[in-house]
Amino acid sequence: MSCADASARAAAAFDIMDADADGILGEEDIALALRQCGVEVEASTIADLAAGKTKASNESTPMDSEAFQALVKQHSREVVTWKKDVVAQALTAFGDDDFADGTHIAEGLRRLGLDATDKEAWEMMKEFDKDSDGLLSRDELLEMLGCV
Repeated sequence: MSCADASARAAAAFDIMDADADGILGEEDIALALRQCGVEVEASTIADLAAGKTKASNESTPMDSEAFQALVKQHSREVVTWKKDVVAQALTAFGDDDFADGTHIAEGLRRLGLDATDKEAWEMMKEFDKDSDGLLSRDELLEMLGCV
């Protein structure tokens, strides 16, 4: 997704959340949006969001469309960075071989702190083994990790 597309989506989300159409996400707007998503948060968190407070700063700026888009962009980058870190850790855990079998997958899952039996790993591997050769290529492994 391009930056312009992400920005347009954030602007559209803002418009949907701004229930009173005053151009600012107030506490009522945010609380309503979160409730509709099935999320309950503390009133102080809603107040901080409406005031535009972030963990990095105690400054307050009303949550207008521009501030909302900047917040979405900031958190989107954090998610992308986190995903890249997880993928790098996973590739390291699964080893440097060009191909991995179920035993390699089980070992890699254990290195990542996930409890999986060899049988479970083989079953997982079979789902992504497109050429049915009993091995996962690097591309198949990346697909299993959700990178493709």
